[in-house]
Amino acid sequence: IEQVKSKVKDISKVRSELEAYQKYYVLAEKIYSAFSEIKKAKIQEIYTTIQGDMQNFHSMLHPDGSHKNIELTVALGRRASTEMKIESFGRKGEDPRALTSEGHLDSLGLCIFLAFVKKFNRGCPLVILDDVVTTIDANHRNKIAELLLKEFKDYQLIITTHDRIWYEQLINLQKALNVQNNFVNMEIIRWNVDTGPIISSYKHRWERILGKLGYNDK
Repeated sequence: IEQVKSKVKDISKVRSELEAYQKYYVLAEKIYSAFSEIKKAKIQEIYTTIQGDMQNFHSMLHPDGSHKNIELTVALGRRASTEMKIESFGRKGEDPRALTSEGHLDSLGLCIFLAFVKKFNRGCPLVILDDVVTTIDANHRNKIAELLLKEFKDYQLIITTHDRIWYEQLINLQKALNVQNNFVNMEIIRWNVDTGPIISSYKHRWERILGKLGYNDK
């Protein structure tokens, strides 16, 4: 009986503590729920503010209009999740993965990234792009070059690529827009673990051919 009495007291104490902790738990749940809802609302506000730039950049790359009206929305029923919808071939609210190519998806991602740059990089106008056109065809690569040189002319652009064709597209567009003096076009000619990259001024393919012929290097 004495043991039972002792256990009853222990249970009573634990129950009292549990009730207190349950109150803390309910309060914490309310705080987390309020924080989560506010966070989602603020993220949606950001998506709304970049909508114009996102659409504008996408229209510059894809003026034919077969894919348009990009929408970014916070998925309310899922944790840390965003849904993207696009109008494709007249069908509204499509998941872009349904009817667009891998190259189009990559260009779409680039448009969203650049819209975020316009929103958040005002105090630090630096844009670094590393091999962003791997899956994109030559015509759209030229449009990306035009987008970058026209819409981001007040930004410091650092662009790296393995694709010589796009590299030359960028250089040719610099000349066409008469902004070649704003850029330094370099080439990594060698690289090793001990010294890192060896960088040289870029030479057009024909210049390199003439140089090699000058040294009798056929």
